[in-house]
Amino acid sequence: MARRSIYDEDLEEDFGDDELDDEGLLPEGFSKQTWAFIVAVLVVLAAVFGTLVYFNVGEGTVQGVTLTPPSRSDDLYTFAYTIQTDRGLATGQAMLIVSRDGETTYTREFNVQPGGGALQLRANDFVAGNGEYTFRLQFEGFEARSNYTIGTPDYTNFVVTSIRVDTGLAYPDAGRIGVLSISVNFFSDQAADIYALSPLNTSVNIRITKNNVQDGPVITQRVDRLPYKNFEVTPTLGFGNYTVNVTYNNNWVRPDSAYQTLYHENRSYIHNKPLACVSPTFYQANNANGYTITTDGSCSSDDNGIAQFAWDFGLGETITNGTSPYETVTFPSTPKTYDCLLTVTDIGVPGVPYSGRDWNVSFQVRVSYL
Repeated sequence: MARRSIYDEDLEEDFGDDELDDEGLLPEGFSKQTWAFIVAVLVVLAAVFGTLVYFNVGEGTVQGVTLTPPSRSDDLYTFAYTIQTDRGLATGQAMLIVSRDGETTYTREFNVQPGGGALQLRANDFVAGNGEYTFRLQFEGFEARSNYTIGTPDYTNFVVTSIRVDTGLAYPDAGRIGVLSISVNFFSDQAADIYALSPLNTSVNIRITKNNVQDGPVITQRVDRLPYKNFEVTPTLGFGNYTVNVTYNNNWVRPDSAYQTLYHENRSYIHNKPLACVSPTFYQANNANGYTITTDGSCSSDDNGIAQFAWDFGLGETITNGTSPYETVTFPSTPKTYDCLLTVTDIGVPGVPYSGRDWNVSFQVRVSYL
């Protein structure tokens, strides 16, 4: 049997069961110093996290607001705003108020984004016409303002405040058939002759009537980004006074704006040029007929009537005989071929002097002995 050393008994007393019972809560392998370090780190992390939550998530006291002037893309206006606080990020309900010349044109409540954000308005939300607009952002007793001018001569203005339709009689390609020439003009300030560009997605509707009878269906013309629109229409109801009524719808202003729907009308007398005709187109003057012929222009025509026939037989003068389509003339007996011309003039616009239109046709007369 082995003998125990006194040192073995001393070690057992120092590190035996009594010592393990005192520190039985410590996991195996951890010392008091390690546990103290872990607890200290956790305390520091908790303090940092609490501070972050307090300053960045919690509600702070609002100290001011800002609002930028809008940037514009066609009919969309975009604003940027910020909310300043002493700490944290404030949220809640704010108010946007838009006014022009002291009159409110738009109000809107919205929830602000923490720290700030963006707002967007369409033109037809707030635009009532040209002028300077004031935008006010109100939040927690603070107010920010910005201004934006819509108006001449700056083409940030798209507000058409008046239109004018001009009409007239035209003959495309120098032809005979009269058509309505129509020009629709868009003004920002018509008195000063300042045009405006019609905005995107806008059109005009044209209603053409004669004696209160509509000449065909309503015509729609797109007028995107145009200061004026020119086009021609061929009426179907014959000669006479035609009324052209134009309606313009501007969807880039408030529905209750005085400039949302505009009207204008004009009248023009439409008629064709006459048709000059001689039958036959070749005549013989000789000793058998005494060198005398009678020309026939009765095949000439006009939609409103011919006022005058004018004959040029190459004899140095023009012979007119009112509305008679016939003319008798005696030629010299010397053999010759004459190039002749008949010009007919129509009645024109009733009551308007010198408004008749002309048309002519050529023919020949041969003078011979036989």
